[in-house]
Amino acid sequence: MNPILKREFFVRWRDWRSHLLLLGLAMLLSAAAYWSYSNAINTTPIDYRIYPPRPVMESLATRASRTGHALFSTLAIGNVAIWFIMAPLLTATGVARERERGLLESLQLSRMSARSQVFSRAVSAMLYLLALQLMTLPVYFVAFSFGGVSPGEIGRAWIVVASAAWCGVGLGLMLSSSAGRPSGALFSAVALLCGWSLAAYLGMSEAFNPWGFLSLGPPSTKSLAQAMYWSHPVIVITNLCEPTIVRPSSYFGVRVTGTLWPLSRMLPICSLAWLCVGAIGLAKARRDVTRAFAPAGWAGRNPIIESLKRNRQQRIEAERQRASAKVGGALLADLPFDRLIRFKNPLLNREVKSRFRLRRASTPLWIGRAGVFLFAVVGWTIAITMVFDGVGRPGGALVVMWMEWVLGVALVGTFAASSFAREREAGTWEGVRLSLLSNGQIARTKWASPLVAFALLTFPLWLLLFAFAPIGDWSGVPFRVLLSGGLAVAASLSFVSALAVWISLRARNTTTATCWTLGTLLALFCIAPVAWGGLGMDAWSARQILGVSPPVTFLYNSNDSGWREQNEVRDRYTLETGLTAPIRQYNIYGNSDYGGATSSEVEQYWAWCDAKQKASVRIAALSGAWNPALVLDKMGQPRTDSPIDANTLVQISLVHVLFCSVAIALLLGAVTLRLNVRSE
Repeated sequence: MNPILKREFFVRWRDWRSHLLLLGLAMLLSAAAYWSYSNAINTTPIDYRIYPPRPVMESLATRASRTGHALFSTLAIGNVAIWFIMAPLLTATGVARERERGLLESLQLSRMSARSQVFSRAVSAMLYLLALQLMTLPVYFVAFSFGGVSPGEIGRAWIVVASAAWCGVGLGLMLSSSAGRPSGALFSAVALLCGWSLAAYLGMSEAFNPWGFLSLGPPSTKSLAQAMYWSHPVIVITNLCEPTIVRPSSYFGVRVTGTLWPLSRMLPICSLAWLCVGAIGLAKARRDVTRAFAPAGWAGRNPIIESLKRNRQQRIEAERQRASAKVGGALLADLPFDRLIRFKNPLLNREVKSRFRLRRASTPLWIGRAGVFLFAVVGWTIAITMVFDGVGRPGGALVVMWMEWVLGVALVGTFAASSFAREREAGTWEGVRLSLLSNGQIARTKWASPLVAFALLTFPLWLLLFAFAPIGDWSGVPFRVLLSGGLAVAASLSFVSALAVWISLRARNTTTATCWTLGTLLALFCIAPVAWGGLGMDAWSARQILGVSPPVTFLYNSNDSGWREQNEVRDRYTLETGLTAPIRQYNIYGNSDYGGATSSEVEQYWAWCDAKQKASVRIAALSGAWNPALVLDKMGQPRTDSPIDANTLVQISLVHVLFCSVAIALLLGAVTLRLNVRSE
């Protein structure tokens, strides 16, 4: 077996990042398959050729066929897109990394030819991608078993996947062989992918734009636009699966009259072209892998650039000397109520007092402090103004809750991230370990100190929250909603502190702990809620419990006839009551009635739909109680057009408090256990 092929293949699978990539792709594949399946199986086609538009009745076999085709389209398009991006990035750093480490010369002294070296790397990358491709076989099989997909379509999709992967592998090796450093090769690969995609997008815009620059030119320019359009593998596979996505029928209201080159002719041409591009890339890589790199170029020998480098180095050295002359972390001032803070726990007393002492810091840190202070002052001014606004008072409570939560996440997360890491950097950790405090007390103190400090800093803001309760003729938010919202914010900040303390115990220094904490909080509180709503998990929760999905707008509307006309709603009504749901029928004039159903049957069905619609909205809201951003999004004055009343808001807050309490107990237990292991 070729030694380079064997080494590349086994080394790649021994790296933990390969297994992490495999896990990420499996999760992404599962999420995409679930989203496509649920969206296809629970969506009823609408016939817009008649007025008013109405759902189209379809058989079970037709729906299964449509679901299978949707699964196949999502999988094939995503498969080509990921492989097209991954293939060049996977091979872009191989040769350049060996050249940087000085290992490429030893390979050139071996008996292996340059062609064998390059070809072995390409085959190794293709085998790795093939192993990842095997994960998609079950989903392809499910799509094929549902119908709507022929074996020929699956075969053509796999041809596009293989040719796009081979093209990416060849281009990646070409860039890696011609680059001096891995970072340069990786940057070139990303730039090539972005430029290629931009060119394809411009080609698509010009191919369907009647007033485009390329469309108004001679026939050769129109052919150039179509060549740019068909050059991208994602556009080719989309034309094969869902052509309506990349083939608009009109452009700004003007019907597109031009015709594209047929897919039956372009698919083999494009696949062959990608294979040739990959082969050309491998040929150039074979030539460049043995080429000796020239010494520093013009920029390295130019006296002007050398002078600029020397001046910059002198400025850096001068700044370093000035910084060393200052006392790092010197105390600048104490806040007035610092001497009023007294705690029996000496560690808690020290930790809380340290938060009220201004110390010398760098300019970026001072800018961050000023930004937090300015945000707090502006928020406080807005909240005070809304307290005395009789109409806008309910919205003021939501502003205060969001401001407390945003400030708390930033401050508590930053404070707690430096709890253990700063002790190790300052050399005071051993003194803490030799104290009379147990490991559990140390963990709880490190967790509680940022919360106590934040509570003292924002105490007026917490009192201002309850000023938005109804007073006399002034409207406001019910007191129990304000109290439950405050508890939800406090529980969320307690979880942030516990998570930051756990990260700080495992981090090497304060910078690493702070970056990991802020990145994790950004993923949990910003990206996760968007993904939750984008994947329709709230609607999925309601459908699993009640058997029906909530309205798309999540606002209760008793006159929402479209929701009542969905097949899953009628099927659920028949399953629960044993009665046949009345079906709205339309005539050619757009009028509708319920056929032979009596008025009592229609009223009974409407009442059942009204109750189910309210319950589905409540369940969908409760399903988001795990995330504070989703909880605060529903706080404030209960809406009259929504079934989410004050009691539902209190329930959401209490469920969130329960989730945070369990997470805090687990994190503090993990911190205590790690301290116990280290002490032994």
